[in-house]
Amino acid sequence: MTKQRGIQRREFLKSAVAIGGAAAFSACVGREQVDVPRGPSNLEELPERQHAWNSVLSTDDYGNTIVPRHHGLLFLNYNREGTPTDSDRQTMETALQGIEHAYERSGDGLLMTVGYSPTYFGRFEQSLPEMYRQRGYEDVETVSQESYDFEFLVMENAIR
Repeated sequence: MTKQRGIQRREFLKSAVAIGGAAAFSACVGREQVDVPRGPSNLEELPERQHAWNSVLSTDDYGNTIVPRHHGLLFLNYNREGTPTDSDRQTMETALQGIEHAYERSGDGLLMTVGYSPTYFGRFEQSLPEMYRQRGYEDVETVSQESYDFEFLVMENAIR
């Protein structure tokens, strides 16, 4: 428990992330001492592919990849009108890089990905080519595609 606020550490961190998104998550990394493998100091050591995860995940006796036990999906919004500025993009990149430095890219560290919704791309004057347009969700938990700009997925095994 954090004595200053009287709430459990996990609840405090979940609230911070819910309120502040990726930047708050990155800031929480420095606040908490967690026993997980750290990410590289040089991010160029990471694979260029965003979803190059199989090589860092455990496998079962039959060679099947074992995905992390815990998944979190945050729906985030860009809280300004119009298109993001270069400064906004840099803030997002810095927050995500902070997470990559703090946690090893693995099931025992953290795996993450960011997806962009039609709402986000609707901010730009030029429309996306058809092949990049998002298709609607089918037979999945219903989420309005118009209610968020980003989806931030994190997966890991180390929740205590």
